[in-house]
Amino acid sequence: MKKALFATSALLAASVAGSAFAQGISFSGSAELGITNNSRDYVLPLGLGVRPSDDRTVSGTKGTKFVKDFDFDVAYSGTSDNGLSFGANADLDNNTVASSVSAFVSGGFGTITLGDTDGAYDKGMIEIAGGGIDDEASWENGHAGLDGLGDAERVLRYDFSAAGFTASLSAEIAGQINKDAGAYGDEIFGVGLGYASSTGTVDWGVGAGYQQGKLKCSATAAASSLCGTTLSGAAGGALDETLKVYGISGFVGFSGFTVNAAYEKRDADFSDAGFLDQSGESYGISGTYTTGAATIGAQYSHYKTDSNVFADGTGYGLWVDYDLGGGLVASVAAGQAQSSDSSVDDVTRIGAGLSMSF
Repeated sequence: MKKALFATSALLAASVAGSAFAQGISFSGSAELGITNNSRDYVLPLGLGVRPSDDRTVSGTKGTKFVKDFDFDVAYSGTSDNGLSFGANADLDNNTVASSVSAFVSGGFGTITLGDTDGAYDKGMIEIAGGGIDDEASWENGHAGLDGLGDAERVLRYDFSAAGFTASLSAEIAGQINKDAGAYGDEIFGVGLGYASSTGTVDWGVGAGYQQGKLKCSATAAASSLCGTTLSGAAGGALDETLKVYGISGFVGFSGFTVNAAYEKRDADFSDAGFLDQSGESYGISGTYTTGAATIGAQYSHYKTDSNVFADGTGYGLWVDYDLGGGLVASVAAGQAQSSDSSVDDVTRIGAGLSMSF
């Protein structure tokens, strides 16, 4: 019976696979395995979240642990009779159901994407590089802006590119589940711009973005991390305030070297509503050098808050990757984060492992 079931399953899989490839479906994936160590438990504001204690911060648990990660991607693409390109992408992490799904349609007018995708601000910004099997040398937040505060699974973005220029517009509106929770972002709109070119043997580019949205909290939900605290530090009341984020970034590459830099400013002063001022800025720079199969990288990032209630943070990272060929890369990395609060100990991280792509 088992042999019969296996044979039937194999025939079905072969049939589906043949049909899939014929229709333009492709599969790709990646995996990581390694070991990492954190010198202490930490939650650090190394990256601008709505406030330093929300889930956009860098956090970890003290001790040594094994690291494993698996990612499987499915991409479908096709072309309509009138020449429009269209498709969908699904990303499955660690053997779970699809963790992100998006679809797009593209033509001479540009590309429209809807789903779990980057907002225009994130699309326009150039991220600084980081490394490590568990991001031991990555303290920078990736400039996600306000993405995910509304409905992260339903971001609408329009992209247009021509002659090295790129432009993006996006919108994210809170779903009913977010509204029922009483703490959510809504009416989040963004714009991103970029330009990339080459001058002789030097590659370079710039990127910038702006995003704004509403942070809405009911009186009963205002104690959540999304809504923050009052000026006195207690759970707050109702909140309906505008958040804004601005950013500029760039890169330059030559003779195996690549340098990326980024600056971000967040306007989140809620003091007029009786809440803490959660505005701040972050900036960072990274450098990588590739020679043969080896890549050496370093990162510096800094977070500064406008409030005297929250501490500032600074992070440093250093890593080495060695390409073993066939999609297998060996990595070793170390990083340290420091707080402006003298009562908080530094955080040191170190790790090593293998990453695979197929």
